[in-house]
Amino acid sequence: MLLQMVLFALLPRIAPRRFEIAPFMETWLDLMVILVGMTGYFFAMILIGVLHASFALERALFGGVALLIALVGNLMGKIRRNFFFGIRTPWTLASETVWNATHRVAARSMVAGGVVGLIIAMLDASLWLVSLALVSAFAVPVVYSFFRYRGEKAPER
Repeated sequence: MLLQMVLFALLPRIAPRRFEIAPFMETWLDLMVILVGMTGYFFAMILIGVLHASFALERALFGGVALLIALVGNLMGKIRRNFFFGIRTPWTLASETVWNATHRVAARSMVAGGVVGLIIAMLDASLWLVSLALVSAFAVPVVYSFFRYRGEKAPER
């Protein structure tokens, strides 16, 4: 967790000029808190799972991943184009407009997928359904970025 915090402190200093983190530093720090906190959660759940055989470790981990995706999704709309974090497809990196639009879609998609995944995990349903919700949360913005870029670059008729 300490290494994560050091990394989050160093990355803004080495970011290329076009991909600076300074314009969204507050969001960057929020992201650091979420990731470090969730790393602590995963560590604690694994320790509890090792110490108590009856503990539903897989469910706790899947639920934690779903919560992580929902929390990070809540920040996605505030993330500006950068070198280290976000939906980094060729299409989002090629166009600031596509980056911003894709991250607004990703925010909604990730929060929805994370909340649905967390509910499914809490209801003791199949963990495959949790996985499906979480994969969908990422697939939607990636596909969206392709079509948005294609629409933006289409020749006028």
